Amino acid sequence: MNFERLMLLHELAAHGTITAAARATFRTPSAVSQQLKLLEKEVGVQLLEPSGRGVRLTEAGHILADGALEVQTVLNRIEAVIDDFKTELRGEVLISTFPTAGEMLLPGTIRRLEDSPGIHIECTDRDALANEYVTMLTDFHVVLAYAEHGNTPWLHKDVISTPLLTEPVDVVIPADHPLAQKKALTAHDVISVPWIGSPEGFPFDVRRRIIEQAAGTRAHIVQRVADNHLASAFVSEGIGIAFLPRFTTAPRAGDGFALRPLRGISLARDIVALTRRDRHQRRVIQRVLSALVDEAHDVVARNASA
Repeated sequence: MNFERLMLLHELAAHGTITAAARATFRTPSAVSQQLKLLEKEVGVQLLEPSGRGVRLTEAGHILADGALEVQTVLNRIEAVIDDFKTELRGEVLISTFPTAGEMLLPGTIRRLEDSPGIHIECTDRDALANEYVTMLTDFHVVLAYAEHGNTPWLHKDVISTPLLTEPVDVVIPADHPLAQKKALTAHDVISVPWIGSPEGFPFDVRRRIIEQAAGTRAHIVQRVADNHLASAFVSEGIGIAFLPRFTTAPRAGDGFALRPLRGISLARDIVALTRRDRHQRRVIQRVLSALVDEAHDVVARNASA
């Protein structure tokens, strides 16, 4: 049984369509379809069946797709054992990060890996929606993800989540705003002023609903932006207030805005490193995860003493 074709079946199960599986594996849809037909011929059972304009996996197809990942996991475990006999770790690790995590964690992480010159890190920054993180693991070895504290949208049987840090979220207000005279703010303080919100569907938009529920009324959203630097720039110009993560926003405080905690409501985001279970065993991945965890620990310690 051809292992590469088995992994194509797994990619189809992960992405849902032939076109998406082809895009993820840098093939044409016709090439993927041809390989999967050859796999069906090899195993002698139907693996795919028509579904609308596309196809879906049969029960046998799902069993084989899951088995492909188990085989890959074993191969990576063997590779990890072989790595123990090597004098130097070598390999490329592709990391996807959302912008603020990249700013906060990746420079220091790469610096920590200087004692492992055989490890090459390639970073891509993208502010993805919560439901996209797991699918991104097809293209990246490590995906930095975030969600509101306590939420776990990345739960998946094929995914391992390594906690990095929990970052408090503060109210960001214009430096000359009357609310800046207070040491802490309440939901009733902030609900009546214009807001710079997050795009609908982004994890940060959960904060709006939490505060609206506490205040008993709707917030007035004047702009919706995903980039935190742009949000703070709007705040500096007095366009509205925003709710931004403390560690990456506090160093820029004084540029026309101030940060204040929100009393009575705990706002924070959890940042994690996601890896696919079959790749998690590799020593090169473990080394990168260890550097990320150490850097996150130092970030928290620096901010605690600030």
